[in-house]
Amino acid sequence: MEGSRYRLSEKAATDLEEVWFNVYDQSLNLEIADRVIDEIYDGFRLLGENPGAGHFREDLFPKPVKFWSVYSYLIIYKIETHIQIVRVIPGQRDVATILKIDPI
Repeated sequence: MEGSRYRLSEKAATDLEEVWFNVYDQSLNLEIADRVIDEIYDGFRLLGENPGAGHFREDLFPKPVKFWSVYSYLIIYKIETHIQIVRVIPGQRDVATILKIDPI
């Protein structure tokens, strides 16, 4: 799924599937899992309309990507001719290590 102002990488699409399954596994509630994903997509749309909304986190990743949070999830994106959503990672995980092991 993509909006006119943002695109999802394959990794970000896989991340979203994992988010949905993890939320469902913890809540055993389809509506809650769907709502979390809907809120993340609202974040994508917001970033597509306001690419400057996020912030750089050189402490987590030295390349020019920006971060935006929705609930406890970090949306990691690049600003190109559109917003490229590269990852969606739970903020409680070791984001710096994840990005070192599996770089963007």
